[in-house]
Amino acid sequence: MVAQLVFWVLAAIMFYTVAIWPSLQFAAFTDNTTVHIGFVVACGILLFAFWLLARVTERDDGPSSPPQP
Repeated sequence: MVAQLVFWVLAAIMFYTVAIWPSLQFAAFTDNTTVHIGFVVACGILLFAFWLLARVTERDDGPSSPPQP
């Protein structure tokens, strides 16, 4: 449950980073290089956070089918 909550928070941050944040920076007439470097760094940090979440929650429970009687 906690892992799902963390996933959705990271997904919301990723949406903001990809869809809204660059537009706001371009609207404020920020230098193109600054926007692009910031975008790449932010996406890299978020992808690392997703990878870390996957490593922390990774477990081998066996097959996903229900037990047979």
